[in-house]
Order: sequence, then C-alpha cells, then structure tokens
Amino acid sequence: MQKRKKIAVIAADISNDYMNRILVGISEQSKALGYDVYAFVMTFSVDGEGLIQNGEENIFTLINSEIIDGILLLGGNFASQTLLDKIREQIIAVGVPTLCLDYDYDFCESIYAEDKPVIERMTDHLIEVHGCRDIMCLTGPKGNTPRYVET
Repeated sequence: MQKRKKIAVIAADISNDYMNRILVGISEQSKALGYDVYAFVMTFSVDGEGLIQNGEENIFTLINSEIIDGILLLGGNFASQTLLDKIREQIIAVGVPTLCLDYDYDFCESIYAEDKPVIERMTDHLIEVHGCRDIMCLTGPKGNTPRYVET
C-alpha cells in the first residue's frame, strides 16, 4: 500500500476570513487527492516580542522531514519579516519541496492569488453605482511587489 503524502501548511493570522477560506480550500482539495494536511498556524502575526508571541511562534519548530513530504507557506499573510526569516531557515533545514503563496522567496516557487478580476469589479461598482471618479488604490506595504497576470 502506498504511503499517503503529508503536506505542512504554515500560516499566520488565521482568525481572518481570507485565511479561513484558503485553509478550507486546502483541506477540501487535500481530501480529494488523498493527502494528509498538518496545519502549523498562529492566531496573529506581529513584529514584536513577548511570551504570547514567542509561544505562538514555537509551533513552527515542530516541522520536520520525518512527518511531512512538502510545505505550503502562506507567506503573504505574515506581518513580521523577522518571523518569516526564522521560518525560512526552518524550512531550508527541513529540506522538502516548498511552495509559497503571495510572497517571493529565493529558495522556493511562489504563486499569487488572482486579484485582478476582484479589483476590476470593485472599481466598476464604485464608478457605476456610487459615481466615483477620483479613485486611489493602495497596494500594500512599502516594497510590496504587485503581481499582475494578463488575461
């Protein structure tokens, strides 16, 4: 009998709706493919210290190649670059294939959520329903690289 593949999902800020939808989607697809998923998650992600923050971050020390075959890092949802750097080192030490969602890393492939249709619908709504003509779009933190996929 073939061993079931085991995927580690690394995520932060799971209390928001966006992350919940992603985790539900991962769970449903993994069941359909016959994979097991181990979720290594923390409730929030801040760039700070303290017992609660350190306790939350300790979950990531449990990731090892004896229990997983691959990693899905939901990197775009971490607020702390310091924590992301720690996780990066941990993942490299584990040495399994890794895919990162919504964040560029030099050691693994990255994929991005397709936001263009949603932004287009919101912009159309603001113009057509509310008559807005002067619209400003903020794309995230300084240095955040916007990703556009031509359709």
